[in-house]
Amino acid sequence: MKGCLWIVAILFSIFLAIYIFGDDMDEKKTVKATTANTQAKPTVALVETAAPAKKKDEKADPFSIENFSVFIQSFITGPAYQLSHIKFPLKSKTKNLDGEWIFLEEVDWRYMGENFIFQGKKDVDGYECEGSFSKKKKGEYNYELQRVSDSSIVLKMVFRPTNEVWMLTEIEEGF
Repeated sequence: MKGCLWIVAILFSIFLAIYIFGDDMDEKKTVKATTANTQAKPTVALVETAAPAKKKDEKADPFSIENFSVFIQSFITGPAYQLSHIKFPLKSKTKNLDGEWIFLEEVDWRYMGENFIFQGKKDVDGYECEGSFSKKKKGEYNYELQRVSDSSIVLKMVFRPTNEVWMLTEIEEGF
């Protein structure tokens, strides 16, 4: 009878080793053995210690809406972060008196925080305005700030991925 128990224990150990270390080498698992008393058989609980690995063809999109939301939150709360995420000279769709497009340099930039860049309705300089983001193309988001009373556009911004980071690439103000 003792010989059978040894064979069962060895087979169980082999099965357990194959189960843990077999085809699932990319998933980390730990084994916990607990005994209620010395006569009871040990119970085994498998516990996941890491998230399942992504398949090679599944890559996180660095320019997804989730990542853009994280970016825009940093963009509106940090002046230094904002400056580092603007492609200067910044193309402005505003024209000068001669009818030429204006390109803004870093020294011309004024910080735009959450008072100008937001989602939804808010009072801006005494006017009720509505801010909205929209995805135009893969990897491009536009922001529009519109005055509610007359539907005039106060601000337009275009954000595009450049060298794997979000950048403000165009702006149009006060038209």
